[in-house]
Amino acid sequence: MNVPVINATAAAEPLIDPRLAFLADVATLYFLVQRDELDVVEAFEKVVERVNDRSLFQIVVPQPEPEPKSAAERAWEQPGWASAAREYAR
Repeated sequence: MNVPVINATAAAEPLIDPRLAFLADVATLYFLVQRDELDVVEAFEKVVERVNDRSLFQIVVPQPEPEPKSAAERAWEQPGWASAAREYAR
């Protein structure tokens, strides 16, 4: 069976700049309004929805990658560890 190999570093990067995708989306709404396919109010509401979306915030202010968790932090997240530690501390 032929299975495509995905390069992990290439998969992490977007294929297109998210800012360009947002601008293309808004330009499409403008195009539809100009041709009377979409009402101005409805188009503006869609733009506001996209601006309020958290993904746009990620485009404007990229967040740093979270630091990898230590072995103790990963173990603490496993079911049962927190309750066992609480029982032991009693």
